Amino acid sequence: MNLKRLLSLLILTTSIFFTPVSAQEQSLSDVLGQVEEKEFLDVDDAFQLSSDYIDGEVVIRWHIAPEYYLYNHQLDFKLKGAKQSSLYVPEGLAKTDQYFGDVQVYYQHLEVSLGITEPEDRFEVIFKYQGCADAGLCYTPETRSVSFIRGADGKFIQDGDFEKASFRESKTSSPSTTTDENFEGEREFLSRILSEGNLLWITLAFLGFGLLLTFTPCVLPMIPILSSIIAGQGANVTTAKAFKLSLVYVISMAVTYALFGILVAKAGGALSGYLQSPLVLFVVAGLFILLSLSMFGFYELQLPASIQNSLQAYSSKQKGGEYLSVVIMGVLATLVVSPCTSAPLAAALLLIAQKGDVATGGFALFMLGIGMGVPLLIIGSGGGKWLPKAGAWMDKVKAFFGYMLLGLALYITSHLLPGFVYLGLWAILLIHASFYFGAFKAADGGAAIVVRILSQGVFALGLVYLVGAFAGNSRLDNPLDGILSESRLSESHLTFQKFQSIEELDTILTAAKASNRGVMVDFFAEWCVACYEFEDYTFKDRDVQQFLKDNNILLLQIDVTENNESDTAIMKKYQVLGLPTILFIDSSGKELSNLRATGYENAEVFLKRLSAAFK
Repeated sequence: MNLKRLLSLLILTTSIFFTPVSAQEQSLSDVLGQVEEKEFLDVDDAFQLSSDYIDGEVVIRWHIAPEYYLYNHQLDFKLKGAKQSSLYVPEGLAKTDQYFGDVQVYYQHLEVSLGITEPEDRFEVIFKYQGCADAGLCYTPETRSVSFIRGADGKFIQDGDFEKASFRESKTSSPSTTTDENFEGEREFLSRILSEGNLLWITLAFLGFGLLLTFTPCVLPMIPILSSIIAGQGANVTTAKAFKLSLVYVISMAVTYALFGILVAKAGGALSGYLQSPLVLFVVAGLFILLSLSMFGFYELQLPASIQNSLQAYSSKQKGGEYLSVVIMGVLATLVVSPCTSAPLAAALLLIAQKGDVATGGFALFMLGIGMGVPLLIIGSGGGKWLPKAGAWMDKVKAFFGYMLLGLALYITSHLLPGFVYLGLWAILLIHASFYFGAFKAADGGAAIVVRILSQGVFALGLVYLVGAFAGNSRLDNPLDGILSESRLSESHLTFQKFQSIEELDTILTAAKASNRGVMVDFFAEWCVACYEFEDYTFKDRDVQQFLKDNNILLLQIDVTENNESDTAIMKKYQVLGLPTILFIDSSGKELSNLRATGYENAEVFLKRLSAAFK
């Protein structure tokens, strides 16, 4: 092994124990040259300490050697035997660091003062700091303590020299905005139930969460699919027939949910990526648009006569192929219409992937699907009773489902469109629907008046969406954000450091561990709707951004849109089975697997998770 390769290996090994900073922007040959020319100072010589107690304040000073500096964000202080009334840390010089981002540093001299109240006869100040050399070396974070005792004259004097100490508490200079040491999210709760193996609790929990999921954007679009199936039967549909169709739809959906979940767990999540690719989503959206056109009477939707005849023997009382069509729609809805990962789904997938318990995980997913399908079963079964039997009203009902299918096509492609375009298209859809249902036409009879009032409400909502679109907004639930009141959302997005491989991530995590820094890792894909919700809403929340900034969290992100070999390898290593998934890694380099976020969370819940991870 030649000398240059030996020195290269030495530098790489040293980087495991020392924090790399902006000097890493230099080439390895530059660093090697500097190492050969320069001998670095011992940490206590580079940052010489002194202290005093003056009029109720402890003053701690660092005399910093030339070409060395200290980080502002690495300063932490706590007291034993006294209370802190104030803390003054001067502003430093602005510096852009490759790993820390925009930071403040101190050259030559730093003086910090702590206001002290109710001191005992002997009290102790414990503090932490970290510094680097311009030439390319960073020291590990240092923790020192200094004690003061009360003299005979009542004044405090320093008792001994600075000692190495253990710093076990969070910093007092920037307390977290929220604290929740016992935080337990939905996935954590369900994972605990699954691990206990109580079949009754698993059934009740996943059935209940399935019911709740029905009314979320992940599942709600399944309703118009089933409704269009029922409505497409015509005026003679009966309650019994509607129930059978709905039951077939729900069971096919639940079985598909369970089987597909098992496959995803075994395949490491890659299957969901393929099914949520832009090409597949556009094809499915086109299918829903075609289905909606049949609802508007542009053509009659039915299977070819040859297929109908061949399936006649299956059910002489039903039109050929009806149940097969319903099964296909149930499977399609499950695989494509629900692109986001929910907490119950993630809990079951992790059980299958980590413990190989296919039976328990599959059963939990089946019950989740049944829970999601119960409201659909009620709505579908009521279709035979609620739908009009004949007349022009039937066309109106079919048109209603047609608009819902158009909205569904828009929803599943939302992340592929600019936000204001997405909101604008919803505005056009709602305004057009309001005119179709007679928002401004004369109404005869009570039912017609109710429809007209509802149509006027839809028209008003469409106008609100239109205003929001022109203002550049994208949220259906808050289209006037920032218009009527100050927005909770920041104008800036979080800035993530990108990585593309396991090796690259390991290098970054090693550097973060050396600098005693927490890390948040975001798995993102262009086909993940909830990933965009995280990016546009939760990550832009001012409180979330402030928490991440105050706690100096390193933000990493990998884009797994392509589902290539590198993507699947890292997802398999970290058992990422669906998106969005966000990992939290503490300052010691350990992943807090019990706190990882799976599925969309609003800012309030996500702040609690962050506080539990980095308290």
